[in-house]
Amino acid sequence: MNETSSYLQTVGRALEILELIGRFPGLTLSELARRTGMNTTVIYRLLFTLSTVGFLQQEPGGKRYYLGDKTLLLGVQSLDNREIKRIAQYYMWDHYERTGDTCILTVPCAGQSICIEKIGSLRDSSSAVRAGGVYPLHKGASNRVLLAFLPAGEQQRYLDKLGMDPDSRQRLQAELDAIVVRGYDFSVGLLTPDRFGLGFPIFDRSGHLAGGFSTGGYIAGLTEQNRQEMILRFQAVAAQINLAMGSPSTLNE
Repeated sequence: MNETSSYLQTVGRALEILELIGRFPGLTLSELARRTGMNTTVIYRLLFTLSTVGFLQQEPGGKRYYLGDKTLLLGVQSLDNREIKRIAQYYMWDHYERTGDTCILTVPCAGQSICIEKIGSLRDSSSAVRAGGVYPLHKGASNRVLLAFLPAGEQQRYLDKLGMDPDSRQRLQAELDAIVVRGYDFSVGLLTPDRFGLGFPIFDRSGHLAGGFSTGGYIAGLTEQNRQEMILRFQAVAAQINLAMGSPSTLNE
């Protein structure tokens, strides 16, 4: 049995609709028809079925569709079941309890960065990253460290989509290359003007990028000595997480 004969067109179409509504919440039946080229009768049946089982929801008395609770639940379960989260949480909590440093865990997903864990004081608003947040890969240390260590093909496809002018792209590429050489990213003002970010890569046992371990805070009052001490603290924890993941550490000592 070949792959073509195994493909179920109805399932593929349903997933295409889910993906579109996830990217563009509030699409109507006619808008979905224009974007997909599917027959409106087919789309109606798919929307009805997906809404009936809870993967979509229609606005009360309206024509627009949004992702449903079942879709949200699947996403949460997927993130919770990631090996990196199960392993990193112990080290993140241990570090936070010893130092008070906010700890952030991000993973690359479909060309974006998702924060799957953030440990810190509930009153601490110093980091611009929030748990469950979705961010562009080229903004902020917690995200740029992912972009820097992505496979070359994925990285270049992402940069292509940004549509940057040649000089801006060259500068960003140079910054990403420097992150790889340095083993971490420290940036200021990329997500929020008055805040910094510090991020380290985490790899799986095959040496593939699994996620990023990072922190952030207000740049005011951060001395160079404070910055260097923070880098060393987080470098040590990142090395512990990498070791627990079974990955060869690629971090600069």
